[in-house]
Amino acid sequence: MLTDGFESGNNNLWSQNPLGKNKCPVVIQSTSVGSVAPHTGSYAAQCNWTNLDWQDPNFYNANFFESSNYTSDVFIRFWVRYDNDVDLNTGSKLLRFGDLGGSFCDFQLEQGVSAGVICQIYAVRGGNANWLSPNCYSAATNIRQWNKFEIYIKEGVSGQAKVWLNDNLFCDRSGNTTQDESWARVNAVSNWSNEVGWEHDMNNHTYFDDWEIWTDNANEAHTGTMAGGDIAANGTDTTPPAAPTGLGVQ
Repeated sequence: MLTDGFESGNNNLWSQNPLGKNKCPVVIQSTSVGSVAPHTGSYAAQCNWTNLDWQDPNFYNANFFESSNYTSDVFIRFWVRYDNDVDLNTGSKLLRFGDLGGSFCDFQLEQGVSAGVICQIYAVRGGNANWLSPNCYSAATNIRQWNKFEIYIKEGVSGQAKVWLNDNLFCDRSGNTTQDESWARVNAVSNWSNEVGWEHDMNNHTYFDDWEIWTDNANEAHTGTMAGGDIAANGTDTTPPAAPTGLGVQ
């Protein structure tokens, strides 16, 4: 399981993208970048994509995490916000979830639609893509404010993929989700801006906070379920009791 609210002041829990892109190098305080404050705490990760060639290591900054310790079920939860400098061209991916060969659930803005996100889900088996179609579309968000995404993948011939946006289930697909590699790789962000019609400028900053990645092999105590989208770590109440009042000597 991964939990990271970036309150450590670094992104040490994340790895460099295998394609050579840089890790999101800036961990920000709430007062350091315009009006963008973290979702919680004092820090959030700042990622960016640019208009450089995709072979340039500065093409985009992305945090990468691989949690291969699962049997069939993976669940991720995160908060994300676009800054005002993010353009709304097609291809502006928030996330690529799955192996580098193509199996993924990704989120991107539909071209010209400032309030909507598309989720595409497919699995690759033997080089052939099996789409769990149609794509899922949600218009119920302002992407320039903090939004919570949750994704559940159950791998198998009778597999399932679910996506929640701000606790509302907007994608529920069933089908064969088995594929050649792993659903465990997370790329945040993943943007291919040199596609014709998908071009961007140099500054498209995206902020992430409060990540959780669960698998069916995690042994942390929890409540809820991954499939229900309500899994949560069991917490311990560390608030001291209030000082007693109204006491006297009889």
